[in-house]
Formats: sequence, C-alpha cells, structure tokens
Amino acid sequence: GTLTINGAVNGLTPGHTYYVDSADGASGNDGLSWSTAKATLTQALALCAANEGDVVYLAEGHVETVSAAGGINVNVAGVMIIGMGTGSTRPAFTFTAAAATFLITANDVSIYNILGLEGAALNSLASAFVISGADCRLDMEWHDADATHEAVLAVLTTATADRLTLNLRYEGFAAGAVNVAAVRLVGCDSGTLNIHFYCHATTAVVQLSTTLS
Repeated sequence: GTLTINGAVNGLTPGHTYYVDSADGASGNDGLSWSTAKATLTQALALCAANEGDVVYLAEGHVETVSAAGGINVNVAGVMIIGMGTGSTRPAFTFTAAAATFLITANDVSIYNILGLEGAALNSLASAFVISGADCRLDMEWHDADATHEAVLAVLTTATADRLTLNLRYEGFAAGAVNVAAVRLVGCDSGTLNIHFYCHATTAVVQLSTTLS
C-alpha cells in the first residue's frame, strides 16, 4: 500500500527515502530499500541531508535500546521519521538508564507512530524525549514498565522548542509515585498538545516551568 502523512508519499518524497529494520538491517547496507535496510535510526540519519525532505521509515517490530544521554539524536533539520505497524508492533525505543535520552535537536523534525518504553529494571528515568528544535512534531505512545518502574518525565522541552506539536498517549499506573509530569515545557513560546494520560502525576500532566503563550 501507499502511506501518506502530511503530504509525504512513499516513493514520491522530494528528498531521499531510507529504511531501518533492527531484525534484518545492517550497518553496511545502503538503507535505500527494505532488503538493504540500516539497522538503527542513527545510521539512517547519517545519510540524511538537512531540509531536503528526507524520510526515514522504521520497520514494524523495529526495536532499539537507549542507554545513555543523547543515545539517539535527531539532528538533521526537516527530516521525517515514520514508524510502521500498530499497537505493540510499532517501532519501540526502550530506555535502560536513568540519564538516557532521545534528543530532537534539529528544527522542523517530524516523528510519527513510535513507542517509548521504560526499561523493566529502571526506575526514575529523568526525561526520555528531550526536544530543543523548533517547529517539531512528535506523535508517540509512552509505556511505564509497572507501578515501581516509571519515568519522571516522558517529554521535556527546552526554551528553543517553539511551535511544538505533540500527540502523546501516556500509559502508566495509578499506584505509581515517581512520575512528576507527562510533559514539562520549559520556555517554548507556543505549542499544540494532545495528551491521553493514565498514571499518577505528582505535579501535573503538563508542567509549565515558564510561560507558555
């Protein structure tokens, strides 16, 4: 079939299209087809050019581990990342260290249809997805592991993450006590947030650290 998201059509994008598959991909592949897919998102991003309309597809069932601060950094402006699959088969990024982060540092980045997961043995993940780029869009679902293994924050912005669009489904546990907020906005000047939240937040679902206009 043909997948269309915000005008990007598979095979008809203005830039290049790259493919990522943790099951069958390899670092030495060119990433230009599913049969020659890259193994990680970072490998595909290294092929992308800023503001050229490049698109990265993540395979259904794709999995990656984020184990350090900046473990993944989407640092190419204008890139679009699209996850394939539905439900539990969506591309999943599992965080395994308290300081681990998935960064979005470039402007005009769009990410669709991914899962973020708290590692089963990890509690008090400080901030999973950290956005500093302007005009970015993130569509994702977050899952805590259980009531004693939760994220403090699923999404954190910096003051430069202006005009953010965030669609977030947060699946936690009502008995939990670690989560402070699903989202902490720090100084971004505007944004559109659509949030489904099931958890116990000690502060707020959306925490405004400074003014959001």
